[in-house]
Amino acid sequence: MKITGNPLFKKHPKNKKLSIVVDGFFAVRGGWQCSINSDDVTNFASIPWPFRYLLDHDDKEVIRAATMHDMLVGEFGPKRMVFHQNTGAVRELTWKEAAVWFREALRHDGVDKLRRRLFYRAVMAWKHIKKLF
Repeated sequence: MKITGNPLFKKHPKNKKLSIVVDGFFAVRGGWQCSINSDDVTNFASIPWPFRYLLDHDDKEVIRAATMHDMLVGEFGPKRMVFHQNTGAVRELTWKEAAVWFREALRHDGVDKLRRRLFYRAVMAWKHIKKLF
């Protein structure tokens, strides 16, 4: 995976649990590209709430990956589509595929193997926990 751009965030003026992307970024994995744009809204909800307390919202190692996962699973609107750079094909990713992008973004940003595994498993578990509520 290759990620270009360093996102900046600001707090949402009406809801302090949300953040707004000020500077976007894009990621490429296997020829597929995902763009995160300015004014996208995220709450880093891909990471289950117990683990969010371990997360520094200025920690670029994790925040960029969490933002990308929120967009890929459609946390605040339609799922973000990815497009293939060579063929121009466009598609949505499944939760698991988005979680793999999340894990690869963590690796790209230098997160150690133990934290990558912990967060990846937490994201995969969160899909099932959300169904209960």
